[in-house]
Amino acid sequence: MAVNHISTVLDSEALHHRHRAPTEGTSRSGSSLPLRITEPFGERRPAHLFRWPGAKWHLCAALAPRLRAHLADTGGCLLSLFHGTGALEQTIDAPVLIAADANPDLRALHAELRRDGGAEVFHELVLLHGAGAPRARAEYERVRVLGPLALSSPARAARFLWLSGLAFNGIWRVNRAGALNVPPDPRRLSHAWPFPLRSELASAGRQLPAQPLFDDWRGVIEQARPGDLILSDPPYLSGFDAYTGARFSLAEHHALADGLRLCALRGCAVVAFNSADARSLYQPWADLETAFRPGRMNCRPDRRGPVGEMLAFAGLRMATSAAP
Repeated sequence: MAVNHISTVLDSEALHHRHRAPTEGTSRSGSSLPLRITEPFGERRPAHLFRWPGAKWHLCAALAPRLRAHLADTGGCLLSLFHGTGALEQTIDAPVLIAADANPDLRALHAELRRDGGAEVFHELVLLHGAGAPRARAEYERVRVLGPLALSSPARAARFLWLSGLAFNGIWRVNRAGALNVPPDPRRLSHAWPFPLRSELASAGRQLPAQPLFDDWRGVIEQARPGDLILSDPPYLSGFDAYTGARFSLAEHHALADGLRLCALRGCAVVAFNSADARSLYQPWADLETAFRPGRMNCRPDRRGPVGEMLAFAGLRMATSAAP
């Protein structure tokens, strides 16, 4: 049976000395596409609730205006098969968004943001904050081993935000049983409040898809109609795929590429991301480009450098010159 609050399964001692969450304005410090990542997002700034190494923040400025123009021309819907942070999806700001994500903790967060704008999630975050910074590794481990299935939906969502805010490089990596196995980042443990503010949760709730997230990309593809635009950003082939206990197999990559090919044949536009190892799955039916993202996964900073990633386009008029 689910518990009502995280405080019922954590030691109560820290709650007696709980710090206030920060108020608004408080510091929380404690062939390739020539993409310029310093361009402004415009009037709509995407909600950045948690760190996610695979997020497409570095491509938003270059891609979003073109994709938004495509949807304005076709009147179609935006379909996102692997929503994650929703960085590109929010920046496109399509009138209709249908999305999926395989991570059950992320789906719990979306459900809570949709229900009350994250009010209860924020309350649970304050409970988890406990005595505040600096935190000991033992506090991180205490929350990490909590079974998410034993928590209420707000508590599960808060646990996801709390752990992703403190985990090394923001990596959400789980074992086959679905248990997070990423150590904490010592620098983040000392931050005063490395989590979303109340207003940021509320803003994110207003930017979510109108309907709940599907738990599998196939559910979204089944909704595709001519004129729609499909974004596909799966765990990369030959890369990191431990976002959930169920890994993304080679067979899944083949099924995904074939499903996107069929959607393109039916009149949908497709924008797919993957590693260079997946080029052979997309080259027969899509135009391929290469972009570069910051490499932040390596535990040694001196070995982090730009990482190439494949972009596949089909059914979309897309110039390969720099964004205006």
